[in-house]
Amino acid sequence: MASSGDIPLGNTKLSRAECRAAVQSLLKGSPTTNGSHGVDAEHGKRLDLLNVILHRHTQFVYMAEGRANVVFKLIEPEIGVGEEYEGQHVLAGLLLRVPKIVKGTEPHSYEELQRYRERLVEPKVGAQHLVPQLLVKLEPRITQQMNLERDRNSQRDTASTLAEGHAMLIEDMSTPPWRNAIGLEFKPKWLAQSPIAPADATRCRTCAREGFRNSEKRAEGKKTSPPVCPLGLVHGNPAVVLETIRHLTPGWAEADRKRLEQAFQKTQIFQKLRTLQVRGDPGDTMFTNPQDEDFGLAMTLRDCTCFVRMPKDAGGPGETEIRLADVDRKNWESKAEYWQNSHTNLVQKGFYHGREEPRMETHCLLLKPE
Repeated sequence: MASSGDIPLGNTKLSRAECRAAVQSLLKGSPTTNGSHGVDAEHGKRLDLLNVILHRHTQFVYMAEGRANVVFKLIEPEIGVGEEYEGQHVLAGLLLRVPKIVKGTEPHSYEELQRYRERLVEPKVGAQHLVPQLLVKLEPRITQQMNLERDRNSQRDTASTLAEGHAMLIEDMSTPPWRNAIGLEFKPKWLAQSPIAPADATRCRTCAREGFRNSEKRAEGKKTSPPVCPLGLVHGNPAVVLETIRHLTPGWAEADRKRLEQAFQKTQIFQKLRTLQVRGDPGDTMFTNPQDEDFGLAMTLRDCTCFVRMPKDAGGPGETEIRLADVDRKNWESKAEYWQNSHTNLVQKGFYHGREEPRMETHCLLLKPE
């Protein structure tokens, strides 16, 4: 990259600040049509710029991986690596998620996942509540570079390989020092009781499931702790919401917890999730019609991840960000049997009523009044 910090694009050069602004506009907005000329010309220019940045001015650093994806940090080699440089990069605060090819699995393509998000998740949840992401296309040589980087750094079985073609550029919701923020990551889970739970259940679906998981851990000699009941996130009493936040943020100052409680109340995101979960799963759909699209969305939203990023200074610039991730389309065709067996197990083994032996501690809010 030129020492001036400019990035060449054709016969012109753009400053790093201009490049950052262009990339952010891509992440947070959709292209618009311009009559017979098709997609907005400005959007096309920004995509061209992003393509140049990714393929000519970016180094991909292995960060983490799961069963289906690998995540890379993006840096500019000419600037350097380290916390003191992160905020200077054109792609500062962004990550690249790349799909894996794993023998015996047929996951949805990233193109399918992006269409699902744009067609169903964004209209119903609201794009403003989701972690921004953008589908990008990579040259095969870039995928080859990332495969080598992964092989050098991954502690996992590397029999799988990265898929060529598309990747997902996503906003990194972590809180490095240059962001001057505190963060939180958790799963809201089931925000209303399962419609097929026993009518006299004394635990909600999440507490019953976590009680079962803790019983398995205890049998293996592992340490356990009571789960955080998600019903507290949508409770009518702000004091209960605050107490739930205390369980989620054991190391936070009380003033920061109160700020977060106020932010939760302002956004009402968990109330929206609960409404969609209930609406998409009104009865015994899990057994009678698990392929229903609204049921699939309900199950996706029961397994999404919530990220919080809040300025350290209560009076400083910036607002508390509350964003949802992991809202990809579930393969409910193959998941249906797993969901059904899980429910049956919780009923038959008494976890909805706390009758398991030994009894697991849960502190469920199911029976507490609003």
